[in-house]
Amino acid sequence: MKRLSCLLLLCTLSISSTAHAAEIRTVALSGQQIPGLPDGTIFTSFQGFALVLNDAGQTAFRAYDSDSNFIPGVWSEGAGSLNLVAAVGQQAPGLPDGVTYVELQNPNRQVINDAGSTAFSGRFSGGGSGGIGFWSSGPGGSALIVRSGEQAAGTPAGVTYGSFGGFDHADSL
Repeated sequence: MKRLSCLLLLCTLSISSTAHAAEIRTVALSGQQIPGLPDGTIFTSFQGFALVLNDAGQTAFRAYDSDSNFIPGVWSEGAGSLNLVAAVGQQAPGLPDGVTYVELQNPNRQVINDAGSTAFSGRFSGGGSGGIGFWSSGPGGSALIVRSGEQAAGTPAGVTYGSFGGFDHADSL
């Protein structure tokens, strides 16, 4: 009995001795040029505690840029480097031309999974259409997952998605 306990203890110590902590690094700073945007477009502020981190050490966060009067956006490292995923005024993927994000909801609710996909919610308007949607963005770009007003999956005809319980549930995607 004592030998078995000793053997298990040694295996545990051996496994834990190979684990290491991720290196601390800077992802973005206020005043820093935003990658992929025109020169002089800098991060000006970050929204509260709107940073999320996956097990791979990748981040997604909400921030404001200096171009266009502090239009809010969602940035993510999920595609391998820091990229703008969505910004107010941009075309909303999966919706007709001219339908744009008018608000990116609940800054503490974007999520990033271990594969690097970032999910977020937003309000959209334009082209005779408006509502709320949830998007997922990964290395291939962003895709609409679900939007208010469309047929609810697995329900009788005519049952549509409504307000999504206060429009703050991107964390359940």
